[in-house]
Amino acid sequence: MNLGVVVYTRGEKPGTLNAVWCHSDDTGGTGVATGGPVNGFAGDYIIEYFDDQGNFQARRNLIIQKQGDRYTLAR
Repeated sequence: MNLGVVVYTRGEKPGTLNAVWCHSDDTGGTGVATGGPVNGFAGDYIIEYFDDQGNFQARRNLIIQKQGDRYTLAR
């Protein structure tokens, strides 16, 4: 079973998010999402994930949509 958690925070540059992730197989790392909106979170991003040693792991699409008082995420 694939289980994991990612926490996204606003990046220093407009339209970016920083990510910290962990996986049920005791791995984890960071990520950087780019291409998002200048204001807010909702939008389409490209995110690159890295392991805890800084090695590239994956590149994914990340779609964040605002629905009322919450956000939904998809890839």
